[in-house]
Amino acid sequence: MQDSNTIAAISNEAIIREIGRRITDRRKAVGLSQDELAEKAKISKQTISKAENGEREIRIVTAIKLAMALNTSLDYFAFGSSSDIEIARLKDKLSGLDSKQFKYVEDSLRMLHEMIED
Repeated sequence: MQDSNTIAAISNEAIIREIGRRITDRRKAVGLSQDELAEKAKISKQTISKAENGEREIRIVTAIKLAMALNTSLDYFAFGSSSDIEIARLKDKLSGLDSKQFKYVEDSLRMLHEMIED
């Protein structure tokens, strides 16, 4: 948890720029142009452009639409973390595996974990 001195030192402009950078990063990571994202999120390209460039503070409704269109969470925009969404995506993928495939993934993860621990 941030203390009040740290929070006070962060300007609104810096927060808006960082959120814009995260929107841009996520949009590019999923391979969408600003036009495609605008269409998918049902918001204007101008809103996306201004948000990405840190020129406009986005409303919560817009942030939710963007998060949904980019398959991420508001946590990612605010804090750079989207672990709940990532976990949910992994659960969806794992639930579609048969028992042999699941065992293979489980064994692979176990080996990776052991390699990291060593």
